[in-house]
Amino acid sequence: MKYFKLFRYYYSDLNGKSGRFEFGIYLLVNIIANLLVLYLIKNTNWGNKTVINLFYTWIILNVLFVPFHAVTTRRLNDLGKNKMLIILNFIPIIKMFFSLFLFFKKTKKT
Repeated sequence: MKYFKLFRYYYSDLNGKSGRFEFGIYLLVNIIANLLVLYLIKNTNWGNKTVINLFYTWIILNVLFVPFHAVTTRRLNDLGKNKMLIILNFIPIIKMFFSLFLFFKKTKKT
């Protein structure tokens, strides 16, 4: 329940720090949503009313865009890395490895 409150208040906060568990929750939600998007795109038929699946896909991707990049920025702060590494999230294959790196890297002691 604590992390749902954190999501509600800090979903777009780029300052602060985010631990591995919080980042893992966002990563899991993002993976599940991307699988749902792939399912919707696969089942889109241009001949009938399932074209609305593209609208749902657009909504899902836009709703998850800001929170995932915000938690990635906070995770980079936690690790003591440069915030500009967020650019790696925009390269599809590198994003997978970068997200796994952020998830498994232990917090930097200060």
